[in-house]
Amino acid sequence: MDDLADRIRNWIASGAFRVSDHAQGRLDERGLLLSDILASVASWSVIETYESGRMGPSLLARHVLPGGPIHCLGYDKRKCGSCRSRDGLSA
Repeated sequence: MDDLADRIRNWIASGAFRVSDHAQGRLDERGLLLSDILASVASWSVIETYESGRMGPSLLARHVLPGGPIHCLGYDKRKCGSCRSRDGLSA
């Protein structure tokens, strides 16, 4: 499912994504900057991919930031039938 990772990377590079309220709240809680996460997208490690599920095709990626590693969820919002726009970084 590398093509999903590539699609999400491309959407992020072009600015065609949104950060959910839930994800923004987690960033704020941890004192993380979205710009740091976006800068790490090129070198993320995909931990797991999910072919189907509540959010449709999605992936869990490990990002290495100056303050240490974090995990982020990315998914294709257009293919998500039951998302509530609070679950992660959607493209």
